[in-house]
This record gives sequence, C-alpha cells and structure tokens, in this order.
Amino acid sequence: MKKVLFLGAPGVGKGTFAKRIAPRLNLRHLSAGELLRGHVKEGSALGRLAKPFLDKGLMVPSEHSVTMMKHEVSKLQASSRVNGYILDGFPRVLEQAQMWSDLALGDGNPELVINISLSRSVLVHKLASRRICGACGDNYNLADIRYGHYDMPPMLPKSEGYATPVARDWKAPIIVLYSVLGVLEERSIEHSPYLPCRFGVMMTLMTSYNID
Repeated sequence: MKKVLFLGAPGVGKGTFAKRIAPRLNLRHLSAGELLRGHVKEGSALGRLAKPFLDKGLMVPSEHSVTMMKHEVSKLQASSRVNGYILDGFPRVLEQAQMWSDLALGDGNPELVINISLSRSVLVHKLASRRICGACGDNYNLADIRYGHYDMPPMLPKSEGYATPVARDWKAPIIVLYSVLGVLEERSIEHSPYLPCRFGVMMTLMTSYNID
C-alpha cells in the first residue's frame, strides 16, 4: 500500500492538491481535519473529545488523532480497493509522527513526503479571509489574490460562517525527520500559476516515486 504525506502550513493547498491527485492514482485522501469534523457532526465519542479543542482552534491531543488515523488506514487495508493513501494535515508535529511510526500497522515509513510552501504574506491573506460553514463544515475563502503570478479568486461563503484563527508557523522538527529518512521533497508554489501548472508538477513527482 502506497503511503504519501502532504505537509505544509494551513492554507497552502494540501487539501486542494490531494483531492485532485488521489483519485487519479487510485489513492484515498485522508484529511485529519475533515475526519475530525465528521466525528464532531456525528457526535461520536471522539467527536465529543475533539470538539472543545476544535472550537478554540487548538490541536486535538495526539493520542486521539493518531488512533483515528490508524482506524481509517486499517479500513483501507482491509478493503483492498485502493493503492494507498495521501495523509493531509497529519502528522502535524514530531510527537504524532513518532506515534504514527510506532502504530504503522506494519506499513513502514511513507514512500514520499511533500512539503508545500507559499509566501507568508499570501498565506496570512488567505487564512484571515477563510470562513467555515457552521452547518456543514465546508471551507470557503473571501480572499481575492490577483497580483504578479498569483491568481486565487475567492471561494464565496454561505451566510453562516466565521473566521478561523490565523495558523502558527509550521513546526520544523517533523520536516527534519522526513528529510533524514530520505523521503522529503520540498515544493514551493511561488513562481507558477497556483493550481494548473503545479498540479502537473505534483503528478510527475508522484509517479517518479512509483506512486501509481
């Protein structure tokens, strides 16, 4: 089973790339944030534990998120319907990465870790303009960034929404870990059109690691 991690600050585009790439390579996109919000909506035991942290914009304790992701991957392994998975938004910190390695279900280390980067000023603009629908949990964005090589039109929100906190800096130790393991690829989306060009580059990178 192929294992890919997309790292990067919130707002950099991990989910956007993962959602488009995963089906083309018969991979499952596993978004930690979407899964947690789903548990909250369902009112599951995990959802009740996670809700106070999510409401305050805090990271859910590692033991809960690691257990959740282990359960999701176990289901994929049992189904044999996909070639692997892309983890989006997990692991976020070194503690989670170490716990995940210990609980990897005999799956070993990822074949590829892509750290996506973007200008801090653009990230702040995007995050400050982000809204989340209070009813369905979908993300929307009011930012209209059109200068230089950037072309990021807004994703208009529904009437019910609220601003999410601007994220903290991405934690460096996890980047160092995957670099030492020899599976890290750094990809900036600074100098190309935001999605169309970079999508092709990402696909080429994935296939070069035999993620297909």
